[in-house]
Amino acid sequence: MSYLHLVDQARTLRQDTFMAFVEHGEAHLGGSFSMIELLIALFEEIMEEDDKFILSKAHAAFPFYLLLKNRGYKPKI
Repeated sequence: MSYLHLVDQARTLRQDTFMAFVEHGEAHLGGSFSMIELLIALFEEIMEEDDKFILSKAHAAFPFYLLLKNRGYKPKI
């Protein structure tokens, strides 16, 4: 996957995270934004289909849930 495609995915996830924050009104935006590039890199370039990922930074739940939702899972925020 190209670098520009990853940057575009991160930008989209950042926008979706912000809109989820506005809609739900309770999130830690800084903590969420700080994880976006890491999540994109892990899920798009590093992790295999059967790999497991545990997020222990609850303040970054919004982008993680949105990323899972975009991949076909049904997490609840």
